[in-house]
Amino acid sequence: MFLSCGKYGSNVVEKCLLESEEEQSADIIRELCISPNLSMLLMHPFGNYVFQTALSVSKGLAHAFLLNLVQQYTPALLSNQYGKRVLAWRERSLRRM
Repeated sequence: MFLSCGKYGSNVVEKCLLESEEEQSADIIRELCISPNLSMLLMHPFGNYVFQTALSVSKGLAHAFLLNLVQQYTPALLSNQYGKRVLAWRERSLRRM
């Protein structure tokens, strides 16, 4: 979680999510999900990119959990410039389905 909120650390976490095997990506997502500050990631200048990447690579229950989290925090995300990016990503992904 700490790395996800840093300018360069967020790039590292994103790259790990994208380049690692499915099992390792799931482990990273699991670590993010157990953090008590996960909702902060949605509205963070760098963390929102990590969250979007996690959404793009997640599958199954982890993906459903992340989507549910976005739904739960939609009112707060609408009033945050970085949160709006997460909502826009979710809308684009729902249109593709």
